[in-house]
Amino acid sequence: MLLPHQKRAVYEHVVSKQHSKFDWGVNDCHTFVAECHDRAFGTYSVFKFKGKYDSMLSAVRYQRKTLKTKDWLSDHGYTCVTDQLIHSDETPEDGDIIILQTHEGYYSAAYVLDGVAHSLNVVADYYTIDDPRDIYDFNPRIAINIQQEDFGINIAELWRKSWA
Repeated sequence: MLLPHQKRAVYEHVVSKQHSKFDWGVNDCHTFVAECHDRAFGTYSVFKFKGKYDSMLSAVRYQRKTLKTKDWLSDHGYTCVTDQLIHSDETPEDGDIIILQTHEGYYSAAYVLDGVAHSLNVVADYYTIDDPRDIYDFNPRIAINIQQEDFGINIAELWRKSWA
């Protein structure tokens, strides 16, 4: 759960990205989520992603060999809470991060704010609401309950910042 000033900082960032174009390693889902985290917590972790890849193939290689998505999350105090959420009435909180793994092994990421998961994606996909631009919003509760064969998604996980 984000504090009011953190939520405001992330909201301003999300709004600033609404007319942005997708660009691998510069303006993609991972840089977007890292920037949201940085805005909320006053850090600069996006440098681990920015400019490190320039295509889907180089992004997958970077994730597999250099910076594993789940390691970044753990290193920044996030814990996987997918099972807790699926087996309860709890809903995703502001500041949660959703990770979707495709059948190709590529990880896509989204940041939860005001009950909506926000991200940048190369293609507007099934969870696009009504915005054809590169920013898309989708219901995070639906995202973690996706069937494995639907939409090419293998794994959907929800990660939450630990405050301890």
